[in-house]
Amino acid sequence: MSKRRIIGRNRIVRFGPWQRLHHVVLIVSFMGLVLTGFPQKYSDEDWATGEILIIVGGERMRFLHHFLGAVMCIQFGVHLLELGWMWIVRLREMNMMPKLAELRDFVQMVKFNVGLAKEGPKLGRYTFAEKMEYLAVIWGTFLMIA
Repeated sequence: MSKRRIIGRNRIVRFGPWQRLHHVVLIVSFMGLVLTGFPQKYSDEDWATGEILIIVGGERMRFLHHFLGAVMCIQFGVHLLELGWMWIVRLREMNMMPKLAELRDFVQMVKFNVGLAKEGPKLGRYTFAEKMEYLAVIWGTFLMIA
């Protein structure tokens, strides 16, 4: 995982090219799966029939859906291998995994937002919300693959 770098005065680069590629592949494959999956699921609806015909047709849409599913599976596998490599071989801390401190940060943020605290929590590189979103993506991807 890349370290945070400051470029110029106002730009912070949080992810390197490899992590950005992971994000692009995940976004494109997920959105493609949505666009090709829902019309197949609801093929009796008029909007779905029209979308199937507009995009590529029935058989091509099914192939594209399976292809994008395979891309997502491969990307997920590569990500898990990369996590294992970084944690076991390179002995890096798994920064995206929630810790007890995130629960305290969450409580402090709620207190701050409702006016019970004068200051918000001191957040690290990744906030509790980002860590929860990451776990949701991991869990959701696992469920879709299963």
